Amino acid sequence: MLFNSFSFLLCFLPVTLIVYFLAARRAPDLAIAWLALASLFFYGWWDVRYVPLLLASVLVNYGSSLCIRHRQGRARQLWLTAAVTFICKATQRCHVRDTLNRTEQHSIGGFP
Repeated sequence: MLFNSFSFLLCFLPVTLIVYFLAARRAPDLAIAWLALASLFFYGWWDVRYVPLLLASVLVNYGSSLCIRHRQGRARQLWLTAAVTFICKATQRCHVRDTLNRTEQHSIGGFP
């Protein structure tokens, strides 16, 4: 699903916005959770294999932000460096895996 597709503009976006605004009137935390789930669904629609990477990124970034918030000086820099390194390595690993899969498919006569 792309941002300019009919399925996004006519189905996903209206449903997401309606549920968000209805939820926000009753419980702002519920509205935020809804947007998070809608986001996972949106990116999972494109390729569900990346949802675990997205979840890991969110959890690591959130956890790191809590650690950074409660630290001072060099400890803050270390937590930030660790979080960025983790996300870069995880993203790189997924990219390499996908490239190898495409190369393997191509070499055995499959479609990339």
